[in-house]
Amino acid sequence: MTVNNDIYIKKDKLDIEKTALSGQVFRYFKNDGGGYTLLSKGYAADCRFCTAADGADKGDFVKLSTNNSEYFINYFDLAENYDIIESKYSDNAVISAAAAYAKGMRMLRQDPFETLISFIISANNNIPRIRMIIERLCSAAGRDIDGKNYKAFPSASDMKDLGEDFFEKIGAGYRAAYLRSTIGAVNDGFDLSKPFRLDTPSAREYLLGLKGVGPKVADCILLFAYGKRDVFPVDTWIKKSVKEFFGIDCPDAKKISRSLVALFGDDSGIIQQYIYYYARGKTLS
Repeated sequence: MTVNNDIYIKKDKLDIEKTALSGQVFRYFKNDGGGYTLLSKGYAADCRFCTAADGADKGDFVKLSTNNSEYFINYFDLAENYDIIESKYSDNAVISAAAAYAKGMRMLRQDPFETLISFIISANNNIPRIRMIIERLCSAAGRDIDGKNYKAFPSASDMKDLGEDFFEKIGAGYRAAYLRSTIGAVNDGFDLSKPFRLDTPSAREYLLGLKGVGPKVADCILLFAYGKRDVFPVDTWIKKSVKEFFGIDCPDAKKISRSLVALFGDDSGIIQQYIYYYARGKTLS
């Protein structure tokens, strides 16, 4: 339900905290109302539980106050009914437990350029540091978001004159050279709309042509920006999890990924997110 630029979603269909902390996205901030503000490109969505002030009929809803409702309906993948996917695995104890634990988490459909740059920064990095580097980048090169105290994620054009030394100063480390090269490639015509038109193997190969994009980063971009769910990004958490849950003990991340895509097909991406969130939550709790 959309009223003006406010979007109302049933609470059981969107858990904003689980979504923000799921590892898909790095630009989120806890707000005073107990909800979260998520930023993407030059847009912001303030997310909170509805109160009496929103009307008696909205007690079971989450309210997203945005400056672009159409963008965030797509961003939060609100047209997708995840119950249908989850029901396919009701006889699988591991997937059922992971899906129940992650209930309400949405698969985000993010801007390809922002996702590309963010996941290059994420390589061999931890979430607090990733978020810090990205915020330094946005503060230095991003434009104002109307009515907000946040900066937009800078475009490739906004960053065209930033040298490798700039990225080193904001904490990117060895990734500074990759960022400079990839931003240059996009400004020189590397087409980030092309993967939408390619099958997943071809789209992956295309993205691997960019500096700083390895197989895991490519699969994250394919999943979180292009909505290609026949991928299974593998990191340390996933390696440990699939060994425990599926008995797959293999040092080769690409082989693990292929095995799980063969098992889960077009549901691989959402199953990966459920397992990642479940395993990480169990370990950190």
